[in-house]
Amino acid sequence: MFWEEGEEEEEILDSRIQNIKKEGFSVLILFVLVFIVLFLSFGFPEYNISMPIAYNGGDDFSVYKNAKMLSEGSGWISETQRLGAPYGAEYHDFMPDALMNVDNLLIKFFGIFTDDIILNVNLTVFFLFFVIAGTAYYALRQMGVRNDFAVMGAVTFDFMYYHFMRMISHFSLGAYEFVPLSVLLCVWLWKDEKLFVYGKEFFRYKKNYLVILFALLIANNGIAYYAFFTCMFLGITGVSRTIKEKKFRYLAKMCGMIAPIVLFMAVSLIPSLLYQLKNGFLLTSRQIGDSELYAMKLIQLLIPYKDYGIQKLQDFHSEYYKVFTFTEAFMSYLGLVAGLGFLFLLFAILRKRTKESDNKSILTLLVELNVFAVLFATMGGFSSIFANFVMGLIRGVNRISIFIGFFSIAALCIVMTTLVKHEFVRFKRAKGILYVLFVVFVVLGLKDQIPDHITGNSVVYAEERASDEEFIQSIERQLPAGAMIYQLPYHPYPEGGPVFDLADYHLLIGYLYSDTLRWSYGGSKGREGDQWNKEMSEKEMPEMVEALKKEGFAGIYLDKRAYEEAVFDNIYNVINVCLGYEPSHSKNENLYFWKFE
Repeated sequence: MFWEEGEEEEEILDSRIQNIKKEGFSVLILFVLVFIVLFLSFGFPEYNISMPIAYNGGDDFSVYKNAKMLSEGSGWISETQRLGAPYGAEYHDFMPDALMNVDNLLIKFFGIFTDDIILNVNLTVFFLFFVIAGTAYYALRQMGVRNDFAVMGAVTFDFMYYHFMRMISHFSLGAYEFVPLSVLLCVWLWKDEKLFVYGKEFFRYKKNYLVILFALLIANNGIAYYAFFTCMFLGITGVSRTIKEKKFRYLAKMCGMIAPIVLFMAVSLIPSLLYQLKNGFLLTSRQIGDSELYAMKLIQLLIPYKDYGIQKLQDFHSEYYKVFTFTEAFMSYLGLVAGLGFLFLLFAILRKRTKESDNKSILTLLVELNVFAVLFATMGGFSSIFANFVMGLIRGVNRISIFIGFFSIAALCIVMTTLVKHEFVRFKRAKGILYVLFVVFVVLGLKDQIPDHITGNSVVYAEERASDEEFIQSIERQLPAGAMIYQLPYHPYPEGGPVFDLADYHLLIGYLYSDTLRWSYGGSKGREGDQWNKEMSEKEMPEMVEALKKEGFAGIYLDKRAYEEAVFDNIYNVINVCLGYEPSHSKNENLYFWKFE
């Protein structure tokens, strides 16, 4: 009988090797497809990877600032002496920044290979396309989806419209690589009876270690939003299982899986909390109506952002935002594939359950999570109650749409996997037709999701960036290391808002393209340095110049975009008269610099 046992072990080993090869081949195909779609979407080789994808002076500049900070000084994004001069800058007040450590580590890693902050961020962005596809594929396979459908589902999820709209401008949200793992945690809680069972067997069950690892990653990604949504969905899953099974152990397991996420978030926030305990709390405030303004809207989930030459869609696009405020919620469009999956999950509520096993079906779980996601995030939903009576910082709840997108894509992939096993497609021809139809639908879905001109402004951005960089470096060549430059206009940081043509973070240009100079902009608003900066800006020009010289500043930098033409001309002339000479300026005539003689 020993040879029979040996043959069985050999068969098991051969089977495992074949499975590994199959998975490896599937992952290879997945990454090749991601590369092809990226190549076509971004218009390579015409698009140069060092050219800015975004260069608007908004949140994209805050990402470039982080890349710069990660490459110098303390090597992290919490403090720098090169901003907020003469006091320096510490960024512990805006605590969500402490919850994007995984993505900052990626930026820091790519910074090893290049000093170019634009290239660094671009490399990170492109790398994340492959990471998102990989985690989505893994989660779908863990849900029992066939390899081929998992590949197609992962590619579709990777190239969501949401991704392109958030890519750099909302980098911390465009890096949604752990969303599939969040959903997978819910699936495991739903189906795996061995998971997080407390006792001496706990540390012998390897999947528990994965749960803890996923919790660590999720807690340090998505500036608290993705961690919050994960905990909410785990809560819904645990309560649902408890009601269905009438066993309270599921509540214990639920709490056990939420606890490490909360713990890892708390650990990440310790430096911020210690700073604020020492210096006083200045938490970011939100308006009472923000939860409604940035709520998810079903119409924006489902109506295409492209008009496809259809007059009805053209009319809708032109009229809708005349009535309703244009906010980031438009980024939540699901696309053809996820949109169909979303509608399927909604109507699946009505299906008749015929088997007890339906209670453990992953589709049942996805239906329930999808419904609660809509009830929570839609305008006037539970999120509004939460924001107004519990905590207002979770305001951009339209961001839950990326979870809805994965629920929807996973549901379709599960349905397709089930269909190809069904009796009515046991014939190869029927299975082939079904397969081809799904492939065509996915291709059309990708075409629908991906914007037509992702890099359409890159040439203009590159020219503006070249002008900025050349000018700042010319200033740096004139001044000794550590020289301080006072910036006009005064503008609070962060979230000061645009002023005329000056975007929120345009004043970071000096910091981005210098290595030794210190800049007055960028001190955390409400703190001592910010107050000093504001008071300095309110002085009459002769008094300001004398005060700046006494403080050790080497010159005045002015961004023209913050002023109307007449106001700029007046300030320009006053400074010229005060100093007795004219400034140097950038090639695009946006930036001006007066060096103190």
